[in-house]
Amino acid sequence: MRPQVLLVTLLLLLMSQSAIVDAKKDGRFNSASSGCGCHSGAAGSVSPVLTGLPSAYDASTTYALSIGMSTTPASGGFNLQVSKGSLSNPSSAAQVSSNGVQATHDTWTSTSWTVDWTSPSSGSGSVQFNLAVLSGNGLQNTGGDDYATTSISLSEAVSANNAPTVSSLTLQPANPTTEDALLATYTFSDSDGDGEAGTSFAWHLNNSLMPSHTTATLPSSATAKHQSWTVEVTPSDGIDAGTAVMSSPLIIANSLPLVTNVQLSDTAPDSSTELSFQYLSDDADGDPIDMHVQWKLNGQVVPELDNSTTLPAIATRSNDVWSVEVRGHDGEGFGAWTPSPNVTIASGNTPPVVSQVSLVAPSPTNTTSDIQVQWDEVDGDGDAIVDNEIIWTVNGQIIEAANGMNPLPSTMTAKGEVWKASVRASDGIGWSTWQESDSITIANVAPVIISLQLNSSSMTAMHDLVMNLEHDDADGDTVSITSIRWFNQGQEYSTFTEASLPMSALSKGDEWTVQVIVSDGELEASSTSEKATILNAVPSVVLQWPESSTSLSELAPELLASDADGDAVELWTNWYKNGFRDAGLENSTLVPIDKLAPGQTWTMHVSVWDGEAFSEGVEHTLVIANLPPSAAFSVLSTNVWFGEEVVLSAESSTDPDGKDLTYTWSWTTGSASGHTLTLVPKGVVDLTLTVSDEFGATNSTTQTLQPTVGPQVQSLMVLHDGNGRVDLSWSWNGDEAAFNILRGGQMIATVNDTSFTDNPPMSGLNEYTIQPVDQDRIYLNAMDTISLSIEPPAVETPEASATGGFGLGILLLLGSIVLLQRNLSRGGER
Repeated sequence: MRPQVLLVTLLLLLMSQSAIVDAKKDGRFNSASSGCGCHSGAAGSVSPVLTGLPSAYDASTTYALSIGMSTTPASGGFNLQVSKGSLSNPSSAAQVSSNGVQATHDTWTSTSWTVDWTSPSSGSGSVQFNLAVLSGNGLQNTGGDDYATTSISLSEAVSANNAPTVSSLTLQPANPTTEDALLATYTFSDSDGDGEAGTSFAWHLNNSLMPSHTTATLPSSATAKHQSWTVEVTPSDGIDAGTAVMSSPLIIANSLPLVTNVQLSDTAPDSSTELSFQYLSDDADGDPIDMHVQWKLNGQVVPELDNSTTLPAIATRSNDVWSVEVRGHDGEGFGAWTPSPNVTIASGNTPPVVSQVSLVAPSPTNTTSDIQVQWDEVDGDGDAIVDNEIIWTVNGQIIEAANGMNPLPSTMTAKGEVWKASVRASDGIGWSTWQESDSITIANVAPVIISLQLNSSSMTAMHDLVMNLEHDDADGDTVSITSIRWFNQGQEYSTFTEASLPMSALSKGDEWTVQVIVSDGELEASSTSEKATILNAVPSVVLQWPESSTSLSELAPELLASDADGDAVELWTNWYKNGFRDAGLENSTLVPIDKLAPGQTWTMHVSVWDGEAFSEGVEHTLVIANLPPSAAFSVLSTNVWFGEEVVLSAESSTDPDGKDLTYTWSWTTGSASGHTLTLVPKGVVDLTLTVSDEFGATNSTTQTLQPTVGPQVQSLMVLHDGNGRVDLSWSWNGDEAAFNILRGGQMIATVNDTSFTDNPPMSGLNEYTIQPVDQDRIYLNAMDTISLSIEPPAVETPEASATGGFGLGILLLLGSIVLLQRNLSRGGER
């Protein structure tokens, strides 16, 4: 039996089963599978109807369901139950259970109902729908009633899977050696949101597949230097595999050799010990290693011992600190230097002894006093003392900058400091112990006035008289001025107590001094300056040019003279034009117009005399400004016509301060120069005139020429009488004009009428052009041309003479024979 038939049979059996369950007028839940057995008087007469379900549901989607039965009874009822999802929005004769998984009728008079079903979330699988319907007789009893059930299983719609993709595939690290494992890193993407599952990896060595390596990591043991590795990644989401992606090649770099465990042969050598060393070396690539050695003394490389396998004893001294460094070279590169531990060369020397350390300085000792340190020293072995070290301390702190100094300069001391010195000695092999001196305390020093002067920029009444004081305090104490007293010719002026005298207090011939007292808070110092005599104040003058100077107005600068002493002053002036002095303008305060021109450079030099001294000369220079020209042009021709010459003039252009103008005309298709322009417009022309003066200033103006259609030669006709005479006639729709007659492009006549008679000297094609001419122009576009072919009279052609031709042939034959004979007779000459 086919599976479909079996399924239908089972469904029919299920629908036919019944149980005894009481129905209710206002609905009944939990009866969707069993139906209502008390209403079975007409068994088999009804079938459930459920519509609105899809062939397969989409997750979280609402479907509108209709419930009914195969008959149309007078009354009815139903119960629908779903295994997943939820029911809602029942029609007016239906109701939904509180848990949303069942629906039933709420009155017995309806026989069809609606309800919404919302499908479950994605991945919920199949949903079971159980439906029971009741067909009633409308009399509210069971006579003739029937019921039936059905069950439907609805599958979830499964969308087609999209294969994942791989991007940003790289190999890490970027510069590997044979000690590094290679890791494939990439970005996995799946448009369905599926997780990564089953992604495969194919490693390729020099473009050949290495099937034994199938993970994202290639172990370092699989690589060798200079190999080229790539990996091909095929992404998978556990359902489908995506497109394979190949990485860029990655070259395995050379591994530099490694040196470890460098050890010297003796960890406590003395100056008689020869040192050697041992080490461990390795090269991850298995390359042969060339070893390099360097020895270090007190941290500095000794080049003479490079690549020496031993340190000879003769090269060592007591207290030397030695180490050795080793590195390897594998033919491609050097490894890092690996050092040994340091060793110090020992000796059996008895160091010297220092005693009686003392400080020697004036009393009291202050910041002007150097401090000398003295001591006794002796070496028990009789060795010479070859070096000493001195440490200076202040208030118990070592002063590094002072170490080794003897004496200690006063510039390093400060008031109140307590200084000590410690000394040790060396015999070149060992050092004595440190020995310390007694202390010295630095006392206060009074301030000192180094310099006191009275200064002024001019030592006149034009500038303040300023006291310049220079003082010092050896202790670095803050020094302040406690008193300032000013005296003029011995008389004190107590109103002045500042460090400067205002120029208003000064007069020519004054003799001023100042007395100053300074203090450091404990001690004072005083001083009186030399006298300062106030001299004659040199007058001054200010020269100001007008804001704009042209050749159209006189050049007259403003001169402002002054004298701080109030003396009467005189002005002295000189003028220079283009660098040359103009003697005619000596002591003049202006330059008249007739001497000025654009572009000139004028310089005025002015000084002032007060009877004792000239002021400093003031000199200013300016260039006479060039005024730009003004461009303008007019149309001289009476009319502006298409294709006819138009004459324009720039004579109306002007230059306010010059005469020589240059004219440049420009339009879209050309340019020209000159003060007039003849132009043949073919259409609207935007014409620009630019004028330039001799100094380069320019100005432009633009006009638009709007040509109109001009008069024309019309109705040109030509007649030939057959005997060489040609008659021309035409009409003219313009003002009065004359007409040039051209034959074959050459003018043959000018007439004032509109007709002309010609007797052309040659037959054949003759071309005539009528060209109008008036007082404005020779017309170009108004011309008209006509052609006429004149046939020449017939002339008989003479025939050739038969006898004449025969005679000519005989003469030619005889001439050829003569020439041939002459050539043969001259053959021996060749």
